[in-house]
Amino acid sequence: MQPQMKRKQYIWSVFVALVAWTLLALTACQNNPQDTSANITFSTDTLSFDTVFTDRGSATRIVMLRNETKLPLLIDRVAQADGTSFRINLDGEDSLALMRNISLPAGDSLYLFVRATIDPQKSNSPVLVTDQLTFFLSNGNQRVLQLEAYGQDVTLIDSLVVYADYTFSAEKPYMIRHYIASAPEATVTIEKGTRFYMHKDASAVFYGPVKAKGTTDEPIEFSGDRLDDYVAGIPYLYVPGQWAGIYLYDEDYMAPDWHLENVRILSAINGLFCYGKSYSKRPTLTLHNARIHNHDQYGLILINTDATVTNSEISNCASYCIYLDGGNSTFIHNTIASYYRNTVYNSSVGLYDTPREDVAAVYIDNLTKHHQTRASFYNNIITGVRANQLVIADPFPDLYQGEFRGNYLKTDTLHLPGAGNNVYYQDSDSVFINDYYADYQYFDFRLDSLSPARAIADSTVAKLFPFDLLGNPRTTWDAGCYVYTEQQEEE
Repeated sequence: MQPQMKRKQYIWSVFVALVAWTLLALTACQNNPQDTSANITFSTDTLSFDTVFTDRGSATRIVMLRNETKLPLLIDRVAQADGTSFRINLDGEDSLALMRNISLPAGDSLYLFVRATIDPQKSNSPVLVTDQLTFFLSNGNQRVLQLEAYGQDVTLIDSLVVYADYTFSAEKPYMIRHYIASAPEATVTIEKGTRFYMHKDASAVFYGPVKAKGTTDEPIEFSGDRLDDYVAGIPYLYVPGQWAGIYLYDEDYMAPDWHLENVRILSAINGLFCYGKSYSKRPTLTLHNARIHNHDQYGLILINTDATVTNSEISNCASYCIYLDGGNSTFIHNTIASYYRNTVYNSSVGLYDTPREDVAAVYIDNLTKHHQTRASFYNNIITGVRANQLVIADPFPDLYQGEFRGNYLKTDTLHLPGAGNNVYYQDSDSVFINDYYADYQYFDFRLDSLSPARAIADSTVAKLFPFDLLGNPRTTWDAGCYVYTEQQEEE
């Protein structure tokens, strides 16, 4: 072999050796225990779950483990402080014993899946449960992820029919899988502060009297049983159609009394459905300080029912917020707002499966001769997306006998014998703090500082209701269920 060829081979061998030594040196530097700057990062340092029912696990949450350095990292092992209440899965592996020598290349990430499964806590109140995950790296670094959740014991009811007087207690929340129901002879009493978590399509169906009297500080609440997020930052509570609704029936001509006070009915298919079989012997509904919000169909339905509805918010329904067909009803100081699916953000995540129907917020059906519908409205707000939010379906609408006084109305001017001192919608009106849902800002139907509904109410009627739905003193004559307060501007 010629000397020149041997010299080229020698130079090449030296070059290869130098590259190999360089790579070894870089690897040694990366794994050097003294290099304490290289570490993994988490998408959150504390993974907090919403309230978790102790009879079932939570939804699975995800934490991203990232290597934001320019060199690979090696996770030697993962340790869990307790392991009783949280189940983990790292990149497809759910055994801590096998979570060893996990390579995380530079700029790469791993998925950590966490699910809370909390044992009964023997407590009526939520109990905080915590745990820790520690990630040990080959370079001597450690990183700790905090886990926390509130475990809530519940009274689980699969299906229940009561045939005698029955009281639902506020000691622990109820989780209803299918339904609760009462016979016509049974009076159902619901204590203040009672909470019902309704499973998908679950319902409350009462054929007899109902006494549900919450307070401003301890309301009674019916909502879905999903307490986690629908998507990041949007709770299931904002998603309509989570359960079937509350149905009050009088099919035995007993004309029961239904009294609901300080009740929250949220995100069902129908909010409150009241039905009387007989027009001549009608049931009665008293609804005070209620919030009926975000429903897939109707908010409040009154069929052959005499009702007094006061100081309540009835809002955001895909169909009518209020539908009346038969009976005499009086509405005082209510906010009736039809802004279902009035949103920018939700269209990208499909929050509402049911489109908003092109219907009014309030529909009064007085077309049937054998049962008349008489409804009067004092000091209410009736508004929404649609141009006309009040429909009086009557053969002679200009002769309708219901009264409308001291209201803010988004409708054509009412030329009725009983209509007067109402304020009607103008294009520039800004009625509420927030009548849409975008950028994670949810609907807020308290009054805007420039709201045209301020100081327009009939003071004689307003004095009968000295406090609004939130317990604020009604010192100004604002229409609707909320009075304007300067404190809300500071929030």
